[in-house]
Amino acid sequence: MSPDSFPQDQDELVAMFIRELEAAGGHGFICDNQEDLIDRVLELCGNRSVLLEEDPSTEPIRFRLLEAGVSAPSDMWDAEVGVAKVDFAVAATGTLVLMAGANRLLGASLLPYMFIALVDRSCLLADFDGLIRTLDMRLADFDTESAKPSAIHLITGPSRTGDVEMQLTMGVHGPPEVYALLYE
Repeated sequence: MSPDSFPQDQDELVAMFIRELEAAGGHGFICDNQEDLIDRVLELCGNRSVLLEEDPSTEPIRFRLLEAGVSAPSDMWDAEVGVAKVDFAVAATGTLVLMAGANRLLGASLLPYMFIALVDRSCLLADFDGLIRTLDMRLADFDTESAKPSAIHLITGPSRTGDVEMQLTMGVHGPPEVYALLYE
């Protein structure tokens, strides 16, 4: 698909992102509002232990999880579900983008069996060219090298790996279940 043929309309980008994420084995959902987003997170988490990224935007989710009796693991390695807000998402491939740094660890997206990505629709980009341009501008805004992200994590569907015997194994290098909840 040439860059000229990428949808420019936000709703079309959302549809493309979900289609590509699902083609890669993930699951995408559109949430109509904040309450719908929180309800979907609660539904997906069930009564499993949840590692929720610490971010001001996730505080309403943390409150509702506690209210529902969902526990946080005492050790992040024991989490069954991870929930984190992504920095960007790429519609053309269904890719989730998270930047790690001194104040942000990526455990919620790497360690648990299930990862729930919170995707603000305004962070949705058409393709990798748009991602690279956006990252270039974003990284130029950091005052010091130490403030820049230490890693940029790209997730396109569930973790999968193969071996020399052509056996596909899910969940070796990350969660075998990936959900993206798109919201405004």
